[in-house]
Amino acid sequence: MTPKAKWDDYTPGSIAGVVAHERGHVIRSLGDPPDGAMVISQQSFPTRAVLQYEDSIRPTPEARLQLIAHWVKAVHLPPQVPQTFVTQVLFREDTLDVWLPVQTALIPAFRDELRRGDRVSLWVSYVGAERPPRATAIDWVFVVNAWRAEVSRTRLPTSDDVPLVHRWVVIVRRPDARIDLDTAHVSPTGEGRRAWVRWSLSMRPADSADFQIVKWDIDCHHAESRILSTEDHDQAGAVRRTVNDSTAPRLPILRASPWYEAASIICRF
Repeated sequence: MTPKAKWDDYTPGSIAGVVAHERGHVIRSLGDPPDGAMVISQQSFPTRAVLQYEDSIRPTPEARLQLIAHWVKAVHLPPQVPQTFVTQVLFREDTLDVWLPVQTALIPAFRDELRRGDRVSLWVSYVGAERPPRATAIDWVFVVNAWRAEVSRTRLPTSDDVPLVHRWVVIVRRPDARIDLDTAHVSPTGEGRRAWVRWSLSMRPADSADFQIVKWDIDCHHAESRILSTEDHDQAGAVRRTVNDSTAPRLPILRASPWYEAASIICRF
């Protein structure tokens, strides 16, 4: 996170809007070609922008990492921060394609949870701009600190749109809750397991009650977990609401809860 910027400081806006605001100052500061130069922003303009994910990931160019390193020093962030932005991801904002350095911890979720064309909210900070020697184009650099998928019913289908086929098995059945595990999609992580579970506040089968499908990340060593996505379904199985959140915090799993019983089973799976 940028210095003195809390999540509530990120205001709705656009990358193009920040560029338009800063363009005059940056052009004056960079001077005329052919000399290369950079401008470090003293204001991060924390912005929550909605872009389209283009499903392309590559290493962050060295010139950009150097700009980020200068920015980190100027705003008194820890010196290791540039190493968290060694990978950048391609997005589209309206007709503008933008490569954005993304925190390393967020990259696996992009690969696992998004498909090309998905709309995402990005929490971005403006770093600055640079122009390489003998170049005329200005490279505007922003970094991504968090993201959240946006539900979109207008996204065009792509070749990646293959439905996930669940294989449900009951693992917890209590008077106040029922939890089913998708045995076809349990994957190990560095700290435990990632799995799809289906639960409802009823002992009845999920297809006869309102239920929720959850993508669950479990830390088996510390009895903690976080919810990566949720789908609310009605009794007919129709999706009422979908929420994805890569920034969800890890929370303790209460020992007396049905979730603790479910986690214990999944961690042995």
